[in-house]
Amino acid sequence: YFWWLAAKSSTTQWAAGFGNGGQRLHIDRANELLIVIFAGNYNQPDQTVLPTKVMTEFVYPAIRAKQ
Repeated sequence: YFWWLAAKSSTTQWAAGFGNGGQRLHIDRANELLIVIFAGNYNQPDQTVLPTKVMTEFVYPAIRAKQ
């Protein structure tokens, strides 16, 4: 329940669970990553902003820098 999978046509394979408040469990098979984000922005319309920013501005740039 509440697990999301990348589309079969997607170039990357991932699965993710999204919880209330911006909590996230993201499995990225291509990069062999398991990303867990605990957040507490409960019942807010912008609850996805912080976890998305963490992944796009910190986690993935750090992975690219190591390659």
